[in-house]
Amino acid sequence: MIKNAAIFAGVLSAYGLMNLLAAVMTSVALLHIYIYNRHWFMRPSLMVAGLMNLFFQWPLAVYAGYYAEWLPHPFDLALVVHLPVLAALLAAALFPDRALRDTWARLNPGTGDGGLPVRVWAVILGGLGVLVVLFAGVYFAYVPWRCTGLHAMLYEFTNVAIYREISLKMLSHALPRYAYSLLSSALLPVFYMFSALLVAGAIKNGQKSIAALAVFLCMLCLPLLMLVGAKGIAVMVLLQTS
Repeated sequence: MIKNAAIFAGVLSAYGLMNLLAAVMTSVALLHIYIYNRHWFMRPSLMVAGLMNLFFQWPLAVYAGYYAEWLPHPFDLALVVHLPVLAALLAAALFPDRALRDTWARLNPGTGDGGLPVRVWAVILGGLGVLVVLFAGVYFAYVPWRCTGLHAMLYEFTNVAIYREISLKMLSHALPRYAYSLLSSALLPVFYMFSALLVAGAIKNGQKSIAALAVFLCMLCLPLLMLVGAKGIAVMVLLQTS
């Protein structure tokens, strides 16, 4: 049996706090770079740092209790994951490359956000939000919340694979199957792309309330990407083979 596999188990321990602090610091730094120095992302090291933050740093923070209990040297894993990411961010800040800014300016002769006012981005985002709610409603009309893989990830982690199969079998009808496919592979990615542009434009214009609202909506829609629980199986494999 997998112990301490619940989300944020052991997060208040020294190991958990270290992982959480590193993940939060990296996310905040990447967000700041995206808003004010977007051309820095032309560095391959920062692209890798973004992927490491999403796929390694946050899982270490979320499942810190499991890794602290079952790994013989959990701090070694944390150092291997966090140090290269933080080093890449520090190097980008200490050694800026002026050529990157010039190259970015040639690739983006406009404002970098499409040149549209924040209100226009807000309207586009609102329309996409309505479609997201509509398609999510179609999915939940066929699959109850307690039968989703996401519910199992939160409350019955060891049964993620079973609930994933149950939820997929409930999508035998074409309507919910296509609705969720469009939701996860088209609508939500576009929604997050426009949200990022809206947040960047709103912060630059001093409209922090709009930026905060867009971030809140992104966090609110994030669970929709994990309804089936596909990522839960990958996490289970990692936990069982660590």
